[in-house]
Amino acid sequence: RVGYVSGDFRFHSAATIFAPVVLGHTDQFKVYGYSTAEPRTRDQTTSAFRDELVWRDVHDMTPATLARTVREDRIDILVDLSNFTGGHRLQTFCTKPAPVQVTAWGYAMPTGFPVFDGFFADPVYMPETARVGIEPVVDLPCVVTYEPPPLCPVAQLRAGPPVFASFNRPLKIDEQVLLAWSEILQRVPESRLALKHGEFKGEYRERVLRVMGATAQRVDFLPTTPHMQHMVTYGGVDLALDPFVHSGGLTTLEAAWMGVPTVTLPGTRPFSRVSASVYTAMDHTEFIVKDRGQYVEDAVAWVTTRRKELSRVRETLRLDLQRSPVMTGYVQAVEDAYRTLWQKWCRNVR
Repeated sequence: RVGYVSGDFRFHSAATIFAPVVLGHTDQFKVYGYSTAEPRTRDQTTSAFRDELVWRDVHDMTPATLARTVREDRIDILVDLSNFTGGHRLQTFCTKPAPVQVTAWGYAMPTGFPVFDGFFADPVYMPETARVGIEPVVDLPCVVTYEPPPLCPVAQLRAGPPVFASFNRPLKIDEQVLLAWSEILQRVPESRLALKHGEFKGEYRERVLRVMGATAQRVDFLPTTPHMQHMVTYGGVDLALDPFVHSGGLTTLEAAWMGVPTVTLPGTRPFSRVSASVYTAMDHTEFIVKDRGQYVEDAVAWVTTRRKELSRVRETLRLDLQRSPVMTGYVQAVEDAYRTLWQKWCRNVR
């Protein structure tokens, strides 16, 4: 019996990542969903989870009451999908209501709490040098998985001046990233940069204009749109640019699904390495760069001297993602990890 605790059983980027696992288990697992979200946030995605899981609305439960509920459900493996984000119930996990406890996916960072028996990651996202003083790291084929929306045709490489894009939250984008983007635009005459997120207004927009200077005239702030239209927007993009302080996650996956590669610069912190994890699993490490200089050089090259190569990559990028461990065999790998953790616990209690 596996129980998932989250405040994001709804249309949310975190749910897009964990849904393929939570809803994809084999019949050897009985799956419970403990929703900590307020009723007003429920939507069609919530209904999809509620229809498939043994459902528990626990938003008004105290940590102790939730722990008692988990024990009464006789959960073997309890999985945290929120970490320190909204709706988390880490207080409950600290009372150890289940024999095995794991944190994963929702916000892929270790909690630092010894009550967790595993943190799901991978060797790219969490290198050996970073595995010190935290809960045990359990390697999966990739730190994230993906279930794409239906009916989204692949975006073909367009004619005309190149368009770079980042559809990430402005909080992930600092001045060093903006300066790199400004240099890329300077190096590619007539190119444009499309930024798309509902938070690009007020001080965030002003910061872009101020830091990028004259090149800000070639920045397009795209409005928020329904999700299907959002995906179609990639049809106007040649190459995605990843922030290199906090990389994209779902944005990187969505771009790849639409046939748009992302140039990414992984840093020393795990949350800067999600895109690198994805592109390693896809066997497209040519989009992972080593430093800021290569980030600029490669972004320029892909839309100029390497444009034909970019076109060839785009033709197969969706299929490469689909065939990669990001999407193929991922649930099996998770279930194998659960079995290993469970067997370890069984050996220790004998």
